[in-house]
Amino acid sequence: MAAACLALLAIVILAEVLSVWLRNRSLEFSWEYGAFLMAAAFFLGLGWTLRQGGHVRVAFLAGLMPPALERWIEVAATVLGLAIAGFLTSALAGLTWSSWIDGSRTFTATATPLAIPQAIITLGAVILWLQLAARLIRQLRGEVTEAARSETGP
Repeated sequence: MAAACLALLAIVILAEVLSVWLRNRSLEFSWEYGAFLMAAAFFLGLGWTLRQGGHVRVAFLAGLMPPALERWIEVAATVLGLAIAGFLTSALAGLTWSSWIDGSRTFTATATPLAIPQAIITLGAVILWLQLAARLIRQLRGEVTEAARSETGP
């Protein structure tokens, strides 16, 4: 889904460039939808990136600790991440619900209902929270997590 959003973003930007170049006129939706697509791509890619071990982490400290301590620090970091992602998900869900109930729309000519892009972004936050919960379960079961796997190879 994140890749599809990035592809659509490229199409929107190309359409904007061509419109300005050929018609000397901007598309009224391009900036708004471009921002929505970028936010959706960012959030929809968070869970997958975590699963693949692509998030930034400070690995040099891990080599200085005993493996048991390292494991529990990883668990604590995952619990903290889970709490932050839970708060983010809750806040985004509340914002989306509020926009849906109020019928909030963008102030541009397209008058896009804000609940639509907000729901997609909230879905990405939910996926991240679920991925962190799955990571915590794997850690507590003693399985190798995606972060450790990315450091040691496949």
